[in-house]
Amino acid sequence: MAAVDVSVRVRRARSSDSARLFELVNGSYRGNGNWTHEQGLVSGPRLTLAEAHGCCALAEQEDAHSVVLVAETLLDGADYVVGCVEVTTTDAAASLAAPGDPPRDGYLGLLSVDARYGSLGIGRTLFAAGEALAFSHFRACAVVLFVLSVRADILAWYTRRGYVATGLSTDARSLIEGISSDAKLLVDAEFIILRRRLPLEAAPAC
Repeated sequence: MAAVDVSVRVRRARSSDSARLFELVNGSYRGNGNWTHEQGLVSGPRLTLAEAHGCCALAEQEDAHSVVLVAETLLDGADYVVGCVEVTTTDAAASLAAPGDPPRDGYLGLLSVDARYGSLGIGRTLFAAGEALAFSHFRACAVVLFVLSVRADILAWYTRRGYVATGLSTDARSLIEGISSDAKLLVDAEFIILRRRLPLEAAPAC
């Protein structure tokens, strides 16, 4: 691979990114070169090609209820997508809301970085951009994450970034095996729900 400019810019995904998104996400979660990989834990695709097409088309809509952000860098004179994150909303932490206050939680998922560009801070850049979009686009007061209970390393990574366990969890098997007929959860695990509130001084009207 040629030398690259490792500076990245983050933008919304476009329909033309769908094939690369499919490749990137499945390479990140199902390949063995990335620390987020789930080999031995989950089999089958993390994202189908049809889902990738849908995610990218949706991100082009200004009022989309779910937005995929991509990070791209310059490779051989052309922009090349090296990472992504999905930003949407969820009521997963509904029980944590104040009485009478509907939850406004953002949700981040599909955080993926091309293994060839690991350890360059691209994941942190995408994560920060995803949080910012959750707060600005969805008017979120907090962000929640789903992490497999057997991934102590990933749980620790998010904890260092201010996320705390909510005490809530959700069934991992049904969510994973609902992706496609080939998707299987290979271990006994659940999704732990982590949450980080937006600092009060920066929070939207919640």
